[in-house]
Amino acid sequence: MKKYLLILIPIVSLLLGSCKKDAVDYTGFETIDPNSSYLLSKKGTYWKYETDFNGTKSTNTITLTGNKTTINGKNYLDYTGEAPGQPVQTGYYYMGNHQYNVRASAQGYTLDILYLVDNYEIGQEWTGPINDQGTINGIPGRVRGKILEKGITMEVLGKKYTGVYHTQAYIEYNLFGNGFENFGTYDYYIAKGVGLIEIDSELSGFSASSKLMEYTIK
Repeated sequence: MKKYLLILIPIVSLLLGSCKKDAVDYTGFETIDPNSSYLLSKKGTYWKYETDFNGTKSTNTITLTGNKTTINGKNYLDYTGEAPGQPVQTGYYYMGNHQYNVRASAQGYTLDILYLVDNYEIGQEWTGPINDQGTINGIPGRVRGKILEKGITMEVLGKKYTGVYHTQAYIEYNLFGNGFENFGTYDYYIAKGVGLIEIDSELSGFSASSKLMEYTIK
């Protein structure tokens, strides 16, 4: 398998389609319950993101459908990813036992990334398989994550968020049987009562970001 295919799969999973850049709209922002979770779960809740893939701007809207899918004994929340002029994509979020995953497929491959453990302290790490099989096209893959910051205040596209976790996930493959190599890094920013507010990635010459423009909590 070519190295760049391994790199592009998680990017495609993140950037589900493209369209013309829209103006930022702050309607729909809510007063946040400080005791709430780092992922909302009710049908109709949505997040609209401004994405930038190597300088190409786009938008993407993630909407919870209200349905659940059980995979390997875990109940995932179904979501759709939509952009004008692009086919609707389907993905899944999981939250349970203090863990938060995002699961999506692209080009026939599936990734299941653990991006937050909300009872971990700064500096604590975790390691997990990249998907159910632990391989992409027969090549072993894993995700290694770490808490970098906790409880910070952060501004994204002019909106200030509090109680934010900053985590980092490394996409690693064992190409030649000599051990896992880092093929790219994701930085996740997750706000309490909101969810993912920003994702930044650097993947062997490719860069991408996804920033929250607006959201509605049901």
